[in-house]
Amino acid sequence: MNLECVEYGNTSMFRVKKGYESPWYLTSAGRAIVSMMDYGNKEKMIDNAHLEPVTKKSIVDKVVLKSELTKVQTQGYCILDEELQENVQGIACPIYDYCNKVIGAVAFTTIKTSQPITSDNIQLLLNCSKAITDSLQ
Repeated sequence: MNLECVEYGNTSMFRVKKGYESPWYLTSAGRAIVSMMDYGNKEKMIDNAHLEPVTKKSIVDKVVLKSELTKVQTQGYCILDEELQENVQGIACPIYDYCNKVIGAVAFTTIKTSQPITSDNIQLLLNCSKAITDSLQ
């Protein structure tokens, strides 16, 4: 569930609404969070997921999803490309509590054609998630 949203620039084309819920496996924040869960909880999330395609790029195979979650866990962030909505990309980084347990994520969503995700975006979001995590330590 999206708890907060800060808009920038022209938001008339795509909007992430506060309180809106999407399937976790179709969002960068959802994948960032689940990828950092302990093995048992991660497996439960995957087993209980009803992988339904929303776009032609949506992952609907649990083996492929597990592979993507491993990649996210290794990188420390998730980039999603048009899996929830065409021409929309998202990136998310996990946030941890004082016990180093994943408790949320900070995410950036953009229209793919107007502002693609760059390595600078990734680093800024990693810095942001670290600052939030550090404030909770």
